[in-house]
Amino acid sequence: MGGKLSPIWIAFLVICVSVDAWDQKGVPVELGDGEWSEVLKGEWLVKFYAPWCPACRTLSPIWHNIAGWCADVNIKIGQVDITKNPGLTGRFMVKSLPTIYHIKDGEFRIYSGQRDEYELISFLDDKKWEQQQPLAWFRRPTSALMSCLGLFFQAAMTVRDIHERLTTDIGLPAWVSYSIFAFLTVVLGFLLGVAVVCMCDLCIDKLFPPNATQVISQIIWPPKTQDVGGGGDDGKVIDPDNEGDEGEVPDDVFESVEDSLRGEDQFVGGDFSASQQQQQQTRDTNGKCFRRNRPMDSPFI
Repeated sequence: MGGKLSPIWIAFLVICVSVDAWDQKGVPVELGDGEWSEVLKGEWLVKFYAPWCPACRTLSPIWHNIAGWCADVNIKIGQVDITKNPGLTGRFMVKSLPTIYHIKDGEFRIYSGQRDEYELISFLDDKKWEQQQPLAWFRRPTSALMSCLGLFFQAAMTVRDIHERLTTDIGLPAWVSYSIFAFLTVVLGFLLGVAVVCMCDLCIDKLFPPNATQVISQIIWPPKTQDVGGGGDDGKVIDPDNEGDEGEVPDDVFESVEDSLRGEDQFVGGDFSASQQQQQQTRDTNGKCFRRNRPMDSPFI
């Protein structure tokens, strides 16, 4: 035959290559914590499953058939094993199994239809996902909230793995393992509280310097005031630090200020009668006298 292949062998090789190519197209993409960002580009249909889930096992052959069909329409099919990727379980907030997400250019939708081959293909081919609202911005796996939730799930699984190692590999009693985690929780909580208090203290010192209180107190309570309320010599200066009856405000001034603070005889719209104008002027004058002559321990400002 001169070293040439017969047509039968050529046909057999073509069939083998075609079958192998079809098998490669029909395999869903396994996604993990490091590869999940690939779903942000293009169109994806992602399934979250667990090996022990009966419903997930029923969906598995259907999922492979859909993967083979989607390879011809430029739609990628992926799947995530939640037992190996707890971070993605929290990031996508998987509540039931199997959970199917449709992802198109960074927009996430949860598939809620029937899990049969016809309905899934119709959902993609007829673009029924356009009739469904995407998840809100804070529910998207790319948001900071869902990222923190993913870290929390991952930390919880890490704690569970450590507990299993302590009880299984080392042979510690379960109550000893729980006691260790309880002690570490108290210590970490105490350290976190101290760190928060120190940070707040530093921020308050920067926003409100120590001399700010003194400046405000000097504005509200001047160190010296002039006696203009009567009963003393004109121009007499009263030191509020000295004890005695000097600088005490008469009772009628207190009553006037109290009435003005309570809002009695308030006016509406700005139309005053002559008596109302006189009462308002009297209150303003008494208020000024009160602010100048009130003692340091007065409850009124």
